Amino acid sequence: ETWVRWIKKKHRFIALFKDVVWSYEIGATKREPKPFEQMVSRNALKVESCLFVDDVERNINMAKRMGMRTVHFRGRSSIPDVYREIGLWCEVVDPQRQSPTKRLPETG
Repeated sequence: ETWVRWIKKKHRFIALFKDVVWSYEIGATKREPKPFEQMVSRNALKVESCLFVDDVERNINMAKRMGMRTVHFRGRSSIPDVYREIGLWCEVVDPQRQSPTKRLPETG
Protein backbone atom coordinates (compact mmCIF):
# COMPACT_ATOMS: atom_id res chain seq x y z
CA GLU A 1 0.00 0.00 0.00
CA THR A 2 2.96 2.34 0.55
CA TRP A 3 3.86 1.83 -3.10
CA VAL A 4 0.32 2.77 -4.19
CA ARG A 5 0.41 5.98 -2.11
CA TRP A 6 3.76 6.86 -3.73
CA ILE A 7 2.38 6.17 -7.24
CA LYS A 8 -0.74 8.28 -6.58
CA LYS A 9 1.37 11.17 -5.28
CA LYS A 10 3.86 11.02 -8.15
CA HIS A 11 1.28 10.49 -10.92
CA ARG A 12 -1.66 12.64 -9.87
CA PHE A 13 -3.44 11.98 -13.19
CA ILE A 14 -4.45 8.57 -11.78
CA ALA A 15 -7.20 10.38 -9.86
CA LEU A 16 -8.85 11.10 -13.23
CA PHE A 17 -9.54 7.42 -13.89
CA LYS A 18 -12.93 5.97 -13.02
CA ASP A 19 -11.37 2.72 -11.81
CA VAL A 20 -7.89 1.36 -11.08
CA VAL A 21 -6.99 -2.29 -10.53
CA TRP A 22 -4.05 -2.63 -8.12
CA SER A 23 -2.22 -5.94 -8.41
CA TYR A 24 -1.75 -6.33 -4.66
CA GLU A 25 -5.55 -6.17 -4.17
CA ILE A 26 -6.25 -9.05 -6.53
CA GLY A 27 -3.05 -11.08 -6.14
CA ALA A 28 -2.09 -11.02 -9.83
CA THR A 29 0.41 -9.23 -12.04
CA LYS A 30 0.10 -7.56 -15.46
CA ARG A 31 1.62 -10.70 -16.97
CA GLU A 32 -1.57 -12.57 -16.05
CA PRO A 33 -5.07 -12.11 -17.50
CA LYS A 34 -6.79 -11.48 -14.12
CA PRO A 35 -6.17 -7.69 -13.79
CA PHE A 36 -7.39 -7.07 -17.33
CA GLU A 37 -10.42 -9.34 -16.90
CA GLN A 38 -11.28 -7.50 -13.67
CA MET A 39 -11.06 -4.07 -15.29
CA VAL A 40 -13.15 -5.14 -18.27
CA SER A 41 -15.85 -6.88 -16.22
CA ARG A 42 -16.08 -4.28 -13.42
CA ASN A 43 -16.60 -1.50 -15.95
CA ALA A 44 -18.61 -3.38 -18.63
CA LEU A 45 -15.95 -2.62 -21.27
CA LYS A 46 -15.30 -4.17 -24.64
CA VAL A 47 -11.73 -5.44 -24.60
CA GLU A 48 -11.05 -4.07 -28.10
CA SER A 49 -12.01 -0.56 -26.98
CA CYS A 50 -9.38 -0.57 -24.21
CA LEU A 51 -5.93 1.01 -24.40
CA PHE A 52 -3.19 -0.26 -22.11
CA VAL A 53 -0.08 1.92 -21.70
CA ASP A 54 3.00 0.74 -19.83
CA ASP A 55 6.68 1.58 -19.77
CA VAL A 56 7.75 -2.08 -19.55
CA GLU A 57 7.23 -4.00 -22.78
CA ARG A 58 6.74 -7.39 -21.11
CA ASN A 59 3.84 -5.89 -19.14
CA ILE A 60 1.88 -5.04 -22.29
CA ASN A 61 2.08 -8.53 -23.80
CA MET A 62 -0.92 -9.95 -21.92
CA ALA A 63 -3.08 -6.93 -22.77
CA LYS A 64 -2.11 -7.31 -26.41
CA ARG A 65 -2.91 -11.06 -26.36
CA MET A 66 -6.32 -10.27 -24.88
CA GLY A 67 -7.13 -7.95 -27.79
CA MET A 68 -6.44 -4.55 -26.22
CA ARG A 69 -4.63 -1.79 -28.04
CA THR A 70 -1.30 -1.06 -26.41
CA VAL A 71 1.42 1.58 -26.32
CA HIS A 72 4.90 0.89 -25.01
CA PHE A 73 5.56 4.18 -23.22
CA ARG A 74 9.16 5.33 -23.60
CA GLY A 75 8.84 8.87 -22.24
CA ARG A 76 7.75 12.17 -23.79
CA SER A 77 8.33 10.85 -27.31
CA SER A 78 5.49 8.32 -26.74
CA ILE A 79 2.85 10.93 -25.91
CA PRO A 80 1.80 11.37 -29.56
CA ASP A 81 1.34 7.58 -29.78
CA VAL A 82 -0.99 7.63 -26.79
CA TYR A 83 -2.96 10.59 -28.18
CA ARG A 84 -3.22 8.92 -31.57
CA GLU A 85 -4.59 5.73 -29.98
CA ILE A 86 -7.29 7.67 -28.12
CA GLY A 87 -8.19 9.69 -31.20
CA LEU A 88 -6.45 12.99 -30.42
CA TRP A 89 -3.59 14.83 -32.04
CA CYS A 90 -0.94 16.71 -30.14
CA GLU A 91 1.52 19.40 -31.02
CA VAL A 92 5.10 18.22 -31.04
CA VAL A 93 7.83 20.75 -31.66
CA ASP A 94 10.89 19.43 -33.43
CA PRO A 95 13.80 21.28 -31.81
CA GLN A 96 15.76 21.16 -35.08
CA ARG A 97 12.96 22.75 -37.13
CA GLN A 98 11.26 24.76 -34.36
CA SER A 99 7.90 24.00 -35.89
CA PRO A 100 4.97 21.82 -34.85
CA THR A 101 4.69 18.44 -36.52
CA LYS A 102 1.17 17.58 -35.27
CA ARG A 103 -1.69 19.65 -33.89
CA LEU A 104 -4.54 19.22 -31.46
CA PRO A 105 -7.95 19.54 -33.05
CA GLU A 106 -9.50 22.94 -32.42
CA THR A 107 -12.47 23.05 -30.08
CA GLY A 108 -15.14 25.63 -30.30
